[in-house]
Amino acid sequence: MADVSEEIARQELHRFFEAMDIDVEESELDEDDNQQLGLLVRSICSGNLSIDEDGQPVYRPKTGGGEPITFYEPTGASYMAMDKRATRRSDRGAEPQDQTVAKMFRVMADMTKTNVSLFANMKNRDLKVCMAIASIFLAQ
Repeated sequence: MADVSEEIARQELHRFFEAMDIDVEESELDEDDNQQLGLLVRSICSGNLSIDEDGQPVYRPKTGGGEPITFYEPTGASYMAMDKRATRRSDRGAEPQDQTVAKMFRVMADMTKTNVSLFANMKNRDLKVCMAIASIFLAQ
């Protein structure tokens, strides 16, 4: 994979935003959002993340030799995946648990037309990039 300049990487990221009608005002982003965008720019620079001809992010995991993962534009079903088994009772029968990670994995599986186990078994260095991509979609 060839290295890409930061300028080209940012252009590609903005092409993704434009294709998916994502409104990102970089001057208004908080520190966490800036970190996620920086992670995506670095992933494009390294060649692990690209934006296809339809403006969809395609991630090539660094570990495990996995196949490229395409993040398709979310549908209503993608958002509904957040509701499935959204809460359960804790062992003490008190407050329901949030299961934020499980919800995110279900949404990512729907967006990528894969199985939740892909993300459950993914190493953190790849998972954090996939979660950053999904977070951008969900922030809209």
